Amino acid sequence: MVEASAPYVAPSSGVLAARRAELIDSIGAGVFFLRSSSARDLETEYLQASDFRQENDFFFLTGIEVADSWLLLDVRPDGESSVSLFIPERNPAREQWTGPRPSLEMAAAITGIADVQVVAEAEPAARAAFAHAAEAGIPVFVPQTQWAQHDSMLQGVTSDATAEIRDAGPLVAQLRLVKDDFELEMLQRAIDITAAAQRAAMRSMRPGMYEYETEAVIE
Repeated sequence: MVEASAPYVAPSSGVLAARRAELIDSIGAGVFFLRSSSARDLETEYLQASDFRQENDFFFLTGIEVADSWLLLDVRPDGESSVSLFIPERNPAREQWTGPRPSLEMAAAITGIADVQVVAEAEPAARAAFAHAAEAGIPVFVPQTQWAQHDSMLQGVTSDATAEIRDAGPLVAQLRLVKDDFELEMLQRAIDITAAAQRAAMRSMRPGMYEYETEAVIE
């Protein structure tokens, strides 16, 4: 038998704050606006997957697994910076089926971001930050992935902006090239789990065994 793995360990708010601080340094001066993933429709999309997987860069910077959220970093030329997180309001009736969602206070504790607001405030905050960026002559960084091209709010605020628009992806990709201590620990844990699963599969194999049976052991 494979020993049960320890529960998932989330990055601490300190680790997340350090990552955002690195991002702020790499921006220099500019506005960074990033969206989380949305819930998937299991009827039409990933039938063998769960209904939600957080956007990688959003999770790297916030550690929070909430759909339809936004992260806004505003780094001014004078060195002043602010970080804001926008998440959907809680819906207790819906949470009976979806599971509990974090409150604004809980999200602040998880992420280490003091300014957490309801998602309805994301668009006006982004428009204000983009306007300040245009006045200061600094760029705006937004995702330019396929999903971003279909987000009506993001397309609206960027198309109305007069600031220079750049791709946010390379900024975070460059940060993620070098793994912090927490990431190294999680990589090693993933390797250990994978190796244990492979050993268990090899021990279980018998003549005539089907592939799905071996897959079940690994899973």
